[in-house]
Amino acid sequence: MLLSLVIGLAAFGLFAWRELNMQQPLLDLKVFKHGSFGLIAVINVAVAIIMYSDTMLLPIYLQQARGFSALESGFLLFPGALIMGLLMPATGKLFNRYGVKWLTIIGLLIVIATAFGYATLSTTTTYLFIMLITTVFRIGLAFMPMPIQTAGLNQLPTNLHPHGTAIISTIRQVAGALGIALLVTVMSNSSAAQYVSLLALELEGGYSEAMMLTTSTIAGVNAAYALIIGIGMIGLLLTLVIKQGVRSAHKNKGMDVKETTI
Repeated sequence: MLLSLVIGLAAFGLFAWRELNMQQPLLDLKVFKHGSFGLIAVINVAVAIIMYSDTMLLPIYLQQARGFSALESGFLLFPGALIMGLLMPATGKLFNRYGVKWLTIIGLLIVIATAFGYATLSTTTTYLFIMLITTVFRIGLAFMPMPIQTAGLNQLPTNLHPHGTAIISTIRQVAGALGIALLVTVMSNSSAAQYVSLLALELEGGYSEAMMLTTSTIAGVNAAYALIIGIGMIGLLLTLVIKQGVRSAHKNKGMDVKETTI
């Protein structure tokens, strides 16, 4: 795994060097020199890690640790997904009125608060409670993706918008993949450590094999969501750095483009 990570980072470095030295790059990395595009991109990384990782961790808890069927898990996730889908278009109007800073702060605060509920899941947590925190969690997520992308593009002159869009999409996909790998690793290691600690009790007749597997899986999921809380707090701190209300120096057909800058 370490070798794969080193190779991946080396390949990424080579790609970045190549793009910066091409006359017509596939992805123009010079967009990071404009305004607070780089800062917003880092916040986007945190949001992507949280969003993609949750879709992996929660089904593991529901089906492997609690024994819910795929259908029951789907019904549990449906209200949050539906409300998130309905809210995301509305965030466009909220973005025009309040800007990216406050929407992202509100979204991250909701996500962090509900992630504490995820970090304390147990074998007795009720189906209704999980559905409730899952729905609220996704309400928080709905406040962020579109405003973050729009705020990032608003930092750029019009001719760089295609490159900005492509880079934001690439960052989101890469961050989601790396986040899933990171959090699943944390979950697996925590589960293994918990299993070893319970093994001694099992030898003494305190735990059955099934109980050990369930308890260790839940411990791993709790640890992964604790890390999500930390990632959310980092994103929140970075969001606090953003200042609002500054007009862009770039003009688009005679109209000022609103932006958030640092």
